[in-house]
Amino acid sequence: RILERFLEHTGLDIKIKKCGGFFLRAPNHIVTVNHCADWSIHSTPIPWIDETQSYRYLGVDVSPRRGILPSDPLKEIMPLLRKISKAPLKPTQKVKMLLTYGIPRVVYGADMSLVGTVGLRRVDLEIRNAVKSWLHLSPSTADGLFYSSKVDGGLGLPRLEKQIAICQVKRWCKMMQAKDAKCKVLAPALLPKAAIAKRWKAATEVEVEGSLQSSLATTDPAVIGRKWRVSEFERWCGLRCQGRGLATFARDPISNYWLGDPWGLHESDYILALQLRSSTVSTLTTLSRGRRRNATCRACGRGWEGIIHVVSQCRSLKKNRMANHNNICRLLSIIGRTLGWEVKREKRITCPLLGTAVPDLILTKNGRGLVVDVAICYEVKPATLRRRAVSKVNKYDKFAPSICNTFGLTGVKTYGFVLGARGKWYEGNSEVLNEMGLPRSRKKALAKLFSLRAIRGTTSILKVFKKLSRS
Repeated sequence: RILERFLEHTGLDIKIKKCGGFFLRAPNHIVTVNHCADWSIHSTPIPWIDETQSYRYLGVDVSPRRGILPSDPLKEIMPLLRKISKAPLKPTQKVKMLLTYGIPRVVYGADMSLVGTVGLRRVDLEIRNAVKSWLHLSPSTADGLFYSSKVDGGLGLPRLEKQIAICQVKRWCKMMQAKDAKCKVLAPALLPKAAIAKRWKAATEVEVEGSLQSSLATTDPAVIGRKWRVSEFERWCGLRCQGRGLATFARDPISNYWLGDPWGLHESDYILALQLRSSTVSTLTTLSRGRRRNATCRACGRGWEGIIHVVSQCRSLKKNRMANHNNICRLLSIIGRTLGWEVKREKRITCPLLGTAVPDLILTKNGRGLVVDVAICYEVKPATLRRRAVSKVNKYDKFAPSICNTFGLTGVKTYGFVLGARGKWYEGNSEVLNEMGLPRSRKKALAKLFSLRAIRGTTSILKVFKKLSRS
């Protein structure tokens, strides 16, 4: 009657074919279904849902007898993956479409119907395989690249096996700790103990200590599963080959910003940058892991063909490395001139006792001088860039008196401006920008730009290497 009055007052109507209902009674502990008079709206009967049928309600199938029926997320996600794969989109656009529209379509049903972890693990596997295919990544690419947070250098994909279990455990914690008295009393009676115990282990990675009910009633929901992405990143860092040097990118939004916003990178550069980050670039070292094969560099014929050799040491790619280095110097000199500095590139400084030095940049302004030498090196360890910056300072600092005499300066400061080949922004570079007088509002944007330029320089080296290795 309430619905009929609402329809009369609003002038709306309903589609009776899309309606359905069931009525449960339990006299004498015997449950009966639909043993009552017909329901109707404006004399039109509402279709009954008997105990052999189910009804789609709020994204899940509901049965009168069995309640919410288990969904099949694998069956739901596969057509979506096929459609996205066939769509005329760029690789990064396909990943974004999957995250924005594809995965959310299966999450709610899988959450509400308590789908098992085995089924969710299969869904995660299909999603990973699809993303690897779109981004042209090796099948052996570590899971850490996909599940680590973007601020740590991963793609930040959802892992349904983890996240759905976390959502379910959090929900039951809130129900057991509810302020409403009726909800708090009903929650223990409705708790599916066996299912939630499994979810507890998946969410927290530990077994339940003592009673499940007491654990749910005393655990803060905010702490459940809070660090699962950190655990994924730590496992990734622990890998012998693919985890090399990754710890240096932890909690670094500047060096990792391009993972979430690939603006400024071509699709091919983005894909190569992901391969660089995961150490899966197709070199002879990568392809011959676990096998005895000749791994001599195909480009120069000298040295062991690994990523570090190709990016930092290969003689055939020396001109490309110099071009990458000069691009960074050029950008830094443009910033210096914009801020009113007089910039001299590769000025030869001679001292009778110390010999000759050729720093990349000498900036002078109002009797002050800055000596900046640029370096781009592969991030092997967290201290790699710091050590390189210190070596640059030690190399040119002793020439400070000669530089002061040559340019008539009252003081000179020496810096190493160091960038990682995989895009690591060395925090000491910010001091250089401060000394140049760069406004604080522009510092972060320029740091991202330098990081991006370093990545693009490295990917251009890899493209040339691929051409040389094929010839």
